[in-house]
Amino acid sequence: MNEKINQYLNGVFAPYEGVKSVAELKADLLSDLQERFRELKAEGKDDETALAMTIDSIGDIEQYGTGDCQPLPLAGAPGADKPHCDRSAGE
Repeated sequence: MNEKINQYLNGVFAPYEGVKSVAELKADLLSDLQERFRELKAEGKDDETALAMTIDSIGDIEQYGTGDCQPLPLAGAPGADKPHCDRSAGE
């Protein structure tokens, strides 16, 4: 019976195999945002402007929890100009 329970849980969680934990996602995002901030500073932006542009580059992070969005590449990265959220979902 334990094997059947294990098989059931494996089936339920199969779509999530390989998904990173929240802590891993936050660490990756922090690293990317710090790199973006450094790039903007190197371009001559002041701290306040660079911070605002860095935060703006991630888009609406709250949408990620709804399943309507895919991870956003940082501004200037390949694919950054393509839509990543289905803004019509739930309307």
